[in-house]
Amino acid sequence: MTRILRFLGFGICLLLFACNSTNVPSKTPKKLVLASDFLERKDSTLFKGFKTKTGIRIVIVPMTVDSILKHQEAFGYNSKIDMVLMKSLYGINQLAEKKQLHPFDSYEEMQVKEYRSIDNDWVAFGIDPYVIAGVADNQEFQYNELTYGERWEKHLIPTELKSFQAAVLYQFGRNNREKSLKWLEKLDSQSTTLNDSLTKASYYLTKLSDAIATKKSYCYPNQSKKFGVFYDAVSFGIIRHGSNAMFANEFANYHLNLVHSQVLCNQLNILPTIDPKGNSSYDYQNKYPLLFRCTPSETVLQFRDLQRLQTRLEQGTKKPRLSNEAL
Repeated sequence: MTRILRFLGFGICLLLFACNSTNVPSKTPKKLVLASDFLERKDSTLFKGFKTKTGIRIVIVPMTVDSILKHQEAFGYNSKIDMVLMKSLYGINQLAEKKQLHPFDSYEEMQVKEYRSIDNDWVAFGIDPYVIAGVADNQEFQYNELTYGERWEKHLIPTELKSFQAAVLYQFGRNNREKSLKWLEKLDSQSTTLNDSLTKASYYLTKLSDAIATKKSYCYPNQSKKFGVFYDAVSFGIIRHGSNAMFANEFANYHLNLVHSQVLCNQLNILPTIDPKGNSSYDYQNKYPLLFRCTPSETVLQFRDLQRLQTRLEQGTKKPRLSNEAL
């Protein structure tokens, strides 16, 4: 009788564990649902290599960060989303701060520590440098040239500027927030909108992905100094509580493989996180720039200070503030 009771108790424990587990591996799913704020349903062809290898079809659902958060709030453990691919660090960080991402289980292809979050719940699939379009690709250009001279036309929306602004904060340091503010105010005052009748410079600040997509000539700024080019990152995360986390993790490892990463990054018009050192099949990837020292995991820490800086200035110093569009 004692043995029977022990057996029943063991069985009940297993049952309770299975019911409470947030990531119970099942048989290989037919599909994984990928929510993205920049991909469309038709872009599922980007991941045909993974489908060929595993038999798992990738279904893309276009969703903003807010819609993903609302979905998670409504469905919780029954979420229809398995993973996310966001265009910027700002977007993936919003999901991470709301505790919507599941830590990665495997590190097979995730050895480049600086491209993972501190909590290991998102990883950069590729980097998207802030370039200057409308100039020769061999021209030397520094970001501070955007703060004086001719006014240049804005081609980035406020959320796309976040990582750039975060790099400015990191460069000047926490003890020089006023200096950061003045620099960003100059940058903002020198930019103009599309409909302004002012004479504009032939160049403008944009991202590598947009420059390549529009077939514009471009250059990487800050290549003649030690600072390096500022950059954003297309980033991947696994949704918390999903039953397919193990397979989503396999999806990440597949696309972080050196060769597979170069292929995917070429399709997204960005750069792989690891310098191909001339071995990529895509010429522009072999012209790998000197990168700014602020890593993605350090960049997201600056987002909080962007908000704190504005609040502190409003309450205490009464100095001019950045417009809402800039911050």
